[in-house]
Amino acid sequence: MPRPPGMKYFLPLGDEPLAAASRLSPRDASLYKQSGMRDFPGYGFACGIPMAPKPLHNLGTGEKMITGPSNASVKIGVDRDGGLASGLGGAGIPAAAIDIVAGHMGPYATEIVQETGEQVACNPNFQVDSARIYISEQCESIDEFMKIPDGNIGARRGTSAIGIIAEDVNIQSKGEGGIKIAAVSTNRNSRNQKNLSNPGIDLIAGDGIDQQPLVKGNNLLELLKNQSEQIDELRGNLEQFVRIQGNFNDKAMNHNHSSPFYALTTAPSFNLLFEGFKQMFQRVADVEKGMIFSIVNKEMSTNNYFNPVAEKYILSSLVTTS
Repeated sequence: MPRPPGMKYFLPLGDEPLAAASRLSPRDASLYKQSGMRDFPGYGFACGIPMAPKPLHNLGTGEKMITGPSNASVKIGVDRDGGLASGLGGAGIPAAAIDIVAGHMGPYATEIVQETGEQVACNPNFQVDSARIYISEQCESIDEFMKIPDGNIGARRGTSAIGIIAEDVNIQSKGEGGIKIAAVSTNRNSRNQKNLSNPGIDLIAGDGIDQQPLVKGNNLLELLKNQSEQIDELRGNLEQFVRIQGNFNDKAMNHNHSSPFYALTTAPSFNLLFEGFKQMFQRVADVEKGMIFSIVNKEMSTNNYFNPVAEKYILSSLVTTS
């Protein structure tokens, strides 16, 4: 698109705006309908003022909001997750809170009611707002605010809390310090009450119904090594039994009796000879060969999974748990 003479700002191509005119304030909607983007030079481009709705906020007298031209804010006030009557702040309980939000009302952001043209004021909404970091001195229930299952820890109420909610949440350590997620009980909580139990950590994906304890890698490795040694002992006992039984079978196969005719030795039993030779071959081909292969397979598994330098070593070198 060519730039008109004297036009200071770059005019974008004719793409659809970020917000329809029906979602803008009456003044901005009127200007947009009359001239389109020409009355909004620099809006949205090169980090200019976004041409998107910026909802009015329903603030209580105990709240102060820091905001800019975009739909993002930092609110310093009291604990609540909805209207002015919600949370501990709505009940008049002194519970300081800091609410950092980018994208109030999420995809429903608007400045006016389309049917009446009246301006609306929005309340916090943990499920609808696009991204939030919430810090509360004493939260009515951070689990209920964020709609998180109770898990094994259970619902937390009336505690100091920090909640982070967005479509994608990343925590990165770019140095050698690493990341620690710790649940370590202090002597007293934020209400000066004695902590009587150890805190826990729930990693929840989905509904949190089938919560199970994590496995300690070193203990698991010790157990598997012990079981591997027991398998070796069992295989050794089986091998010894096979040899003893084989010796007995060989004697039974070749045995004979004394006949009533002057105690002459009789011929061996031909039926027993056939079964004896058969078991001898099966003992070597099946049992003893299988035990040899089990030794090889066991050593390969031990080298693949128990060796710290192996690719499939079962313990993580960087992540631990307690």
